[in-house]
Amino acid sequence: MNRTKMLGISMLLLMLFTTNCFATTNELNVYEESETIPIENVEQYKNNIEKEIIINEARYELQDIEEHKNIEVVKLEKEETEQKIVNTNNKYEVLNLFKSKKEITQDGMVGVLELQNSSLDIKVNDSYKEQYKVSLIKKYENVLSNELNDIPKTIIQNGVTYYLTNPIWTVSKIEKIEGQDIPITYNGEMYYEAIKEKTIIKNYIAEVKYKGTLQKEEVKSVTFNIKYKEISQEESKNYIPVIATASTGIVVVSGIILWKRKKKDNQIS
Repeated sequence: MNRTKMLGISMLLLMLFTTNCFATTNELNVYEESETIPIENVEQYKNNIEKEIIINEARYELQDIEEHKNIEVVKLEKEETEQKIVNTNNKYEVLNLFKSKKEITQDGMVGVLELQNSSLDIKVNDSYKEQYKVSLIKKYENVLSNELNDIPKTIIQNGVTYYLTNPIWTVSKIEKIEGQDIPITYNGEMYYEAIKEKTIIKNYIAEVKYKGTLQKEEVKSVTFNIKYKEISQEESKNYIPVIATASTGIVVVSGIILWKRKKKDNQIS
């Protein structure tokens, strides 16, 4: 075999193995999963996230974890009652004594309560009873006698009992009998009195209601987006260095063959 043929075979072997040395592997797969977890279970879920998983006999390692908080607006209908001691029962004056709005904070929730005008209730708070006299006059005309036999001693009027206290008689008509003026008829004014009670109000208690909605933002759950990336097999990692060593060996061997062949040809010639 001449040197040209031997050199060609060596170069062909070198190209063949060199091509294998630079062969590229397929792109590694990525696996993603998403799950929404109630807020009370988030810490437990995070502690149980696997660092490596196996899918269809392929190994995947954890690459990234994204957390998205799911926020909801929590609302609460709130009602409050407020009272004030006032000196009048005029509802317009009393309403002006209360604030039209109230800002409220409760358990992290905030909101505004508005005065409900129609809820106003005014009641007597402090009072006492006081007695006083009342009177009336009953008139009688042309009565034949100034005696009280036919005159009522009490009169009930509007539920109140009046008592006769002072009868006053006057002569309405006289006649001369044997030279003397003799009364024939009388006019009478009967004065009656009664005791009444009245309530003296010192002050009132006014009560109103405020209504409104309190609200706050609250994390109800967390959505986890987890990404895994496939781990290349150990055989793939070691494959390229082995082939490279083999190729280098072939080049060396080919060089030795060519050197020996050249030396032999020189001796013959």
